[in-house]
Amino acid sequence: MLNGYTYKLQITKLSLVRTAVVIMLLLVSKMNAQKQIEASPREDLSFSTHKRLLYTTINSLDVFETKHPKWSHPLKEILSEYLHTSIVIDQKENLLVSFDGSRFPLKSKASALDLTNEVIYKIGAMYFGKREVDKLKKNNAY
Repeated sequence: MLNGYTYKLQITKLSLVRTAVVIMLLLVSKMNAQKQIEASPREDLSFSTHKRLLYTTINSLDVFETKHPKWSHPLKEILSEYLHTSIVIDQKENLLVSFDGSRFPLKSKASALDLTNEVIYKIGAMYFGKREVDKLKKNNAY
């Protein structure tokens, strides 16, 4: 049988453990959230997913803040908004996954700009992607 003091001590320990678990879960969630940029979905297609995925070996999202020299938009905006492509950093390889799940290997050693240009080229060669790239070019002609 526990006396009042021991009982309060046990409750306090339990509360501290719960708090520590919640803090750890929040930190892990925040770390995972910082490893990707979510794309705007393309809802007009009947695929199971409405976004493409760009897996990259690049380990920082900050490099995707760089403006594209041709269109003066950040790389992340071109990829995620115009081309409906989520960016997932710190991966084993550079890989583009299309709406239908097709996988397209990309250059292994590439800057964020080079990778973005390669993705624009690959998506522009896709049936549904051609329209997106044409829209990007038309809306941002200089």
